[in-house]
Amino acid sequence: MATEKQAAMKAGAGRRPVRPPVERINHVLRGEVIDIYLQHVPAFKGMDRGKVYDMVMSNPALAAECYTIFTSRPDLFKHLLVDKDGQPVTNEKAKLSCGRTLAEVTAMVVRAVAKRHFLKRFKPVPVVQPEPPKVALSDRIVYLFKKPPPPPKARRKATRGDSLYRALRHYLLYHWQLPLIPHYTPLPVSVIKELGAKILDYRTADSLKVLLKDGPPKDGEAAPAAAAAATAEEASDNTIAFIRAQIPSQVPKQDNAHTVGQAKVEAMWTVAKAMKLTEVFGVDEAELRRMVMGAAITSGSVISTMSSNGMAMRNLVVMLCAFERQFGTARMPLLF
Repeated sequence: MATEKQAAMKAGAGRRPVRPPVERINHVLRGEVIDIYLQHVPAFKGMDRGKVYDMVMSNPALAAECYTIFTSRPDLFKHLLVDKDGQPVTNEKAKLSCGRTLAEVTAMVVRAVAKRHFLKRFKPVPVVQPEPPKVALSDRIVYLFKKPPPPPKARRKATRGDSLYRALRHYLLYHWQLPLIPHYTPLPVSVIKELGAKILDYRTADSLKVLLKDGPPKDGEAAPAAAAAATAEEASDNTIAFIRAQIPSQVPKQDNAHTVGQAKVEAMWTVAKAMKLTEVFGVDEAELRRMVMGAAITSGSVISTMSSNGMAMRNLVVMLCAFERQFGTARMPLLF
């Protein structure tokens, strides 16, 4: 019996431990997926994996744009979308090699982005560490010979962000919800609980604003979004398409890869470089790229509005980069 057990242990000694599905998914997202964006999106040039991953997962608009690239250029990701036998997976309900379906991975990403956004929007109150209890002399003598027990960990208090995430978690399922995450934020938790799965009927920012203002529809009334729901493409068009066109179609084009959003990023970056804003803000080039990109994502029509009122582009770029550095990309939309 012992010999059989030893033989079995020896046979499995050379095998690598199998990672749980969630751990494998996180490993691929942080590694191979981010590498694809680093290779094909010029706006990410000079940044490391960790920064790009955190920036995308902390910004619903940017996450929505990255998902648009994923859906519009499946050839870039086809080596990742395979089953356990290495065969291509084209059905979002079929299991991938990680053991989860594409639909489940999508929901996992949407939830992660939403959780980050909610918790950052409603930051927890710093936990005050309690004073350590007085230790009796006899115990102090004992602790000379053995390690004292660790002090109890102070738990952070739950915030509205936690409550919001718990109420929405089971209904964060689809990529078209990514640009709607900031519009879920002001909704009362009680309203979300009352609606349940019907929150999925609200597929536009406008319909969520109506929900916030008027509350859930009464019995027999249709939700505003159910009457005139936008498609997933229309919902994603509410975000700034500043990186979508940077990944060309199957046949690359030399001159037509730019959109208004991309032109905005490039114009701001040109001004930032010319003014040597790395020295002004005391940051390296990669960090300045991140600041410019964050400012471009969140500033909306501010540049065109202020320019038409006579404000110089140089001043606008400095102002927006300063705001981005001070408040962060997640809070920038609240300023405008």
